[in-house]
Amino acid sequence: MFCHSRRVKNDRLGDKLFSSDSAPKSPHRNRHKATSSANAKTPSATPTKLEQMIALLNQKDGASLEELCIATGWQSHSVRGALAGALKKKGHVITSEKIDSVQRYRIGDPS
Repeated sequence: MFCHSRRVKNDRLGDKLFSSDSAPKSPHRNRHKATSSANAKTPSATPTKLEQMIALLNQKDGASLEELCIATGWQSHSVRGALAGALKKKGHVITSEKIDSVQRYRIGDPS
């Protein structure tokens, strides 16, 4: 069986040969594991883009397509897709009406 080994230079004692099992461990080896738990979502985390859309659509006047695009940073076809797909799958009923030549969307009452 093939054994990985590496040679480490030690100034006082000369060269030492370490197998991969007994090699000195780096203190930085597991640093990513410690930070990954810190990156876990917490309830106080910023709202998702869909949650931002829901908040805008729940307003009295609803939201225009332009307002939704600005809030999410998405292009208009992506916002329309979220309205027709993701929000409807979550059980929201989306209504729209034209007010002052601007299409406004809002979350309506489920029938």
